Amino acid sequence: MKESRCKRLQKSENRSLFTAELILRERWETVVLLGGDMKSWAITVLVASIAIFAFYFANVASGAFLDAVWLSDVGEMLVLVLACALFVISTLLFEKQRRDK
Repeated sequence: MKESRCKRLQKSENRSLFTAELILRERWETVVLLGGDMKSWAITVLVASIAIFAFYFANVASGAFLDAVWLSDVGEMLVLVLACALFVISTLLFEKQRRDK
């Protein structure tokens, strides 16, 4: 009776390890599918930075020429900080990729 119980415990441990391994593989494949290499991440972040800065510029230009402002002062500051942070992140990603070559 003790042997069968030990075998059942061993099977359940193996099954849980197998399940954990499958979950880790799925997560890793998800990360790889999201844009596995560093260059694609750097380009994506750079494009996002440019788009956010273009939105900031459009807001400032519309306030200057049309007297129509979409964001408050704090909103403008947060948008500009986000654009700058994304630009710095993309620059660091490009430098890391260049260093790894």
